[in-house]
Amino acid sequence: MTKQKILIVSSKLFFESGIANVRLQQIADSANISVGNLAYHFKNKEAIVTSIYNQVFIEMYKLVENPFEQNDLSDFDKSIKAIYKFNDTYSFCFNNVWEISRNYPHLQQEWQTISTGILQQIQKRLVFFVKKGLVHSEPYKGAHKILSQQLLLNFFCWVPHHQVHGRTATLQSSKKSSWALIFPYFTPQGIVGYTKLGIEK
Repeated sequence: MTKQKILIVSSKLFFESGIANVRLQQIADSANISVGNLAYHFKNKEAIVTSIYNQVFIEMYKLVENPFEQNDLSDFDKSIKAIYKFNDTYSFCFNNVWEISRNYPHLQQEWQTISTGILQQIQKRLVFFVKKGLVHSEPYKGAHKILSQQLLLNFFCWVPHHQVHGRTATLQSSKKSSWALIFPYFTPQGIVGYTKLGIEK
């Protein structure tokens, strides 16, 4: 229980101040424990950071492993919801991204590996949509790859973008922004499927 509490308060402090600016004493004070008790669970701040990101990676792998269950657009809509929930829960990850890349290369490498997996999932989903007649074939070579990259950026930047500008992101706005990228590629059948999702209501 104490260990998980340390991780929760550390995540909050890292989000508010940045990893480099948070001291172990601050973490201990926020968790209402002594520094000695903190050291019993984590020998240093790097161990805390690593443990937090290991939890993050477990949740990210769930995003990669999301299977195709339906022949329509509803699975992808569920994926957008899952990614939004992930971003909302672990938003501290994104305002510390540069610090992680500079000071925790092993974590950065893991993040890149999982992000690549999510990108590949998006690309597979677009191929699936084409086969089902929901999305047009590429208008030029590499168009769907670029679209996949745009979707990945939108997935991971939507919530942080709103936070930077002092606004609150919502699931509905996240869905609309993601589907807006795909909409120009829809076939008439795809537009019908999109309408059925009820996103514009």
